[in-house]
Amino acid sequence: LLAALSLLVAAGAPVSVAAAQPVGDETTAKPATDKELADDFVHYILTANNQMAISTGAELLSRNLKPADFAALVESIDAQRFTGAVQRGSRSANEDLRALSGTLDKAYQSGLLARARDPEMIARNIKNLTGGQRARLLAREGLKQAGEYAMVQLLDAYLQADNSELSVAAQTVMIDMGRQAIVPLTTALPRLNGLNQEKVARLLGLIPYKQSLPFLTDLVSSTDNTAVRAAAEQAIARLGGQPGTAADQYRGLAEAYYSENSNVTSFPGEDFQLLWNFDPQTGLVMREIRTPVFHEAMAMQLLERAMQLESGSGNLNPDTLALWVASNYSRQFDTPQGYVNPAYPTADAAEEGASARRSAEYFGVASGSDVAQRVLSRALDRKDTQLARAALASVEQIAGSRAVADQAGVRSPLSNALLYPNRRVQLDAALAIAATQPGQ
Repeated sequence: LLAALSLLVAAGAPVSVAAAQPVGDETTAKPATDKELADDFVHYILTANNQMAISTGAELLSRNLKPADFAALVESIDAQRFTGAVQRGSRSANEDLRALSGTLDKAYQSGLLARARDPEMIARNIKNLTGGQRARLLAREGLKQAGEYAMVQLLDAYLQADNSELSVAAQTVMIDMGRQAIVPLTTALPRLNGLNQEKVARLLGLIPYKQSLPFLTDLVSSTDNTAVRAAAEQAIARLGGQPGTAADQYRGLAEAYYSENSNVTSFPGEDFQLLWNFDPQTGLVMREIRTPVFHEAMAMQLLERAMQLESGSGNLNPDTLALWVASNYSRQFDTPQGYVNPAYPTADAAEEGASARRSAEYFGVASGSDVAQRVLSRALDRKDTQLARAALASVEQIAGSRAVADQAGVRSPLSNALLYPNRRVQLDAALAIAATQPGQ
């Protein structure tokens, strides 16, 4: 029971179990209030009455309190006292009490997070950024806790031309937020007007992470506004940018997403991440996406922009397309059953009226033999068996007799696959080689 409660609370779901029976005469006992249960739980922990602590704690969880309401309840009885009690319970020799205490602590932390991310709370905190000293301090902390979820309103506040005090305060918060401010800002950057592009470019230069560099480099090469270009170049210099095209930098950042690096994951351990879009009329728009397919969605989006730039210069890099194909395979592998991916709705999962996109296998074949072998080479290097088998299936359909030939003394990916430490991959490689009908 406690393990189930823990999983439900960690997922942010309301908990529903049968309430514990009230102590004493059931015909006359008045049900305890939520506050009384929370107080009693703390009291029983502090007096080492483990069984009563378990009983009252379990009944408190059964009250179906919303996360934000649970946080408010804890604070109504003294949050420091409550957290001290659950920490003490988490160190108990009683396994059930340890599990229950951990569940209650997760419920409280989830409540704090839900409350911080509530749009009304975010609006209140932004308003308080120009209030008294204590109000400003609490507002900044609340907005930092909300993180990326606060960016819709923070960007609006920052771009207000008629309230310089609020704009400066919002800028300070976004700098303090660090990486979580970057994706929303860089999403908005290309579609802002010139004055606001200049402001956002300067702000990105003050957030000390290189994740902004591809977007700033892209802006430098695409804008005809002298002030905007100067602001972007200044930001690039401040961030220590190195020479290189925007397409190369987009591909480098896409590699980080493909590898699911922690520095491009805003909410590690959570079930959802955020995707962003910007409309000049309505501003920033965020959508939740399941974490298993978030990194692939971001990688593919970055690579699509890189390919636009490469195609415009007449020099499409096959490594860019190969990484996109690999990311698309990974998206397909990682999509939870029945989940409609908002970034890539397929024919078998698209909602009514949504435009469906083709399968990963289609693009694996349509991209050609050279790209398919590059995908295979990536899979072999990373010991990614699932990707290796998918790439071999494509190679088998489209590769010619020269696919197995060594190039400049380097073994081809197809022949290298025969040495892969997985028998299914070895067999797939042998069959793919046979299908190419090599001359020797």
